[in-house]
Amino acid sequence: NDDDCLDDNPGLHGTAVSSIISETLNYDYISVPHQIMPLKICNADGKASYFNFLCALNYALDRRVPVLQMSLGWYDNDSGDLVDSIFLDLMNDYPNTTIVCSAGNDASNNDDNVHCPSGYTIDNIIAVASCNYSKTDISSWSNYGDESVDFFAVGENISFSGISIEGTSFAAPKV
Repeated sequence: NDDDCLDDNPGLHGTAVSSIISETLNYDYISVPHQIMPLKICNADGKASYFNFLCALNYALDRRVPVLQMSLGWYDNDSGDLVDSIFLDLMNDYPNTTIVCSAGNDASNNDDNVHCPSGYTIDNIIAVASCNYSKTDISSWSNYGDESVDFFAVGENISFSGISIEGTSFAAPKV
């Protein structure tokens, strides 16, 4: 509803995600030209509406953004929600856009309990779970799934703004 891109969430969730994307793309001596289009859909409590989610998605897709990173999610309730139809229609209209999503932080099997948007069965959605720093074990709180999760990335003990953060929200932007 405004042009203020500063994070409303005191935990700096969106700011941390954007920072991780930039750090990853500017790693050491290799710098990948990029621009970030911050689309704020969550309030200061980290809550979003389907309407804001779909509006932001449509805004980005209309501008032919090639990669969208979504560190957010909800669980499918099998009610045939209208959001599913609208989301799937938008994704069918823009098959060349890749969406990288966080898999969720509930130690849940996403094959059984679908976490969205990471759990949508669309080829251009990449679901990312979290692993530990040594990349040997899945994080104890990370969602997982043989069919629904595509990658694991480090999502534990990430230093940001003088604090340690963790979650699949911070693993996904590394992918």
